Amino acid sequence: MTLHSRFSAFAALVITASLGVAVLAATGQFRTTDLSHATLQELESKIVGSKDGTLWLAYGDKLMEHQHTDAAVKAYQKAISFQPDLIDARVNLGLALGAGKDPDAFFDYVSRLCVNYPKLADDLMKRPELTHLQSNPRWAQAAASARSQAMD
Repeated sequence: MTLHSRFSAFAALVITASLGVAVLAATGQFRTTDLSHATLQELESKIVGSKDGTLWLAYGDKLMEHQHTDAAVKAYQKAISFQPDLIDARVNLGLALGAGKDPDAFFDYVSRLCVNYPKLADDLMKRPELTHLQSNPRWAQAAASARSQAMD
């Protein structure tokens, strides 16, 4: 039985692993994703031309911290347009619309949310941040619709 050198197999393994790490590093997979500590100004400079939904989500969160609900709504909408699977952006968009001055926009959003994400709409309607909207006559209908859609 002839024994073959294992050096070539080990070298191929090392080269393949090195190339894999290099590709991951080049595509930014090792970048930190914790944007919660960034300032509003830092996030504003980062979002210019960015199509990263998580960056727009962090920007919207920071705007909400500073009570800029109208700008936060636009940031969350951008986050959803760039990355539709961001559930946090959808929830935070609902909260920002609820905190805004236009209840029509909130109830329109909830009705659209009931179609595609009924459980999310039901959970959103149960949030304590939205209790001030419960006096609105449309609240009962929206909550009932969200609850019935979530059951299906």
